[in-house]
Amino acid sequence: MTRLTLIHGGGESHAAAPPTPEDPVVQAWMEEIDPVLRVRVSVWIARLTTGGRDRAMADLDTICDAGMRSEADLLAALVPATPASIAVAVCRVLACIGDETAAPSVSRLLGNASCARVRMQAALALGRLGGPNARAALTDALLLDDDEEVRARAARGLGTLRDHRAVPTLGSTLANTKEHAIVRSEAAEALGVIGRRSATPLLVRALRDPVAEVRAGAATALGLLGGLEVVPALRALTDDHAVADELGPVSGCATAAITDIRRRSLASG
Repeated sequence: MTRLTLIHGGGESHAAAPPTPEDPVVQAWMEEIDPVLRVRVSVWIARLTTGGRDRAMADLDTICDAGMRSEADLLAALVPATPASIAVAVCRVLACIGDETAAPSVSRLLGNASCARVRMQAALALGRLGGPNARAALTDALLLDDDEEVRARAARGLGTLRDHRAVPTLGSTLANTKEHAIVRSEAAEALGVIGRRSATPLLVRALRDPVAEVRAGAATALGLLGGLEVVPALRALTDDHAVADELGPVSGCATAAITDIRRRSLASG
């Protein structure tokens, strides 16, 4: 499959203006696809090239609804040459379609895109797409990206992957008091989504963290993986009215977690 590496070939992004239907890269790819799809792709690129970006973005919704993997492959290959708004939309489409063959392009976008907003969406998309290198790419972003919002989305992406091998990195991020609160909170929630009970002691300790976002994230995570033994620790937060930016009052997170744990306990008999 060459179409995902046509522009990225040696790991470098294509510098440049939006692609045109006459671009040799585009022509080479189009030789592989059927005539009807070829026309649709040509129209999409022409709209993008001539400034019809609103219509081009509307087309992305159609591509997503139709689950058109071949068209999505082309978009993944072209995304470094598109404006940030289009690149963000393409990442969303690829995540919805869920075709793992697009993961290498999205991984490179996560590592190389200059726009933090694009890297954020790439991290979320990669969590949905998966692939053999997804965990490594998301871990690198979590540990190395200079934007806390990107690091937070990378933590969330690791949770979406549900790969237990990410637990140590997420645990270290949660415990790192020098890390930004939103990143630590997302790391806590990701541990809950992954569902490894080995993370429970760390999450219980995080309930006493001085930062409201971290306490709220830990409570939410325990609602996903905790047993009845953590209910007393959660109950101690039901009078905690500090507000986390993303999750709301800490008390609400703790109360919801207790409800979820008790519901699971009753369901399991």
